[in-house]
Amino acid sequence: FATSVPNDDPCEAGVDRWVWALDAQSGKRTQLSAFDLNNDGLIDQEDSGPNDAIYNSTKVEGFGAPAAVGQFIYLNKDTSIAQETLFGQNTGRKTWRKVR
Repeated sequence: FATSVPNDDPCEAGVDRWVWALDAQSGKRTQLSAFDLNNDGLIDQEDSGPNDAIYNSTKVEGFGAPAAVGQFIYLNKDTSIAQETLFGQNTGRKTWRKVR
């Protein structure tokens, strides 16, 4: 999901935009990094912080609301729409339901 934080100065234009990732099953933070923070096209250990910290949010540039579709997020930039990789390793099925 995305949030916007207005500037501290009410006379200045603009907002900071943040995109957050949550575990869809639990509503808690993800157990793996969810964003390609070093822009190498992969979401792996290199996207962790000091002491293997897992980042569940990232500040994004542009304007308007970002859109997440599948494993990609689309961001409105000044002159284009940027596609960035969202979510890392596919952990497979979490649960199932028997249909009678």
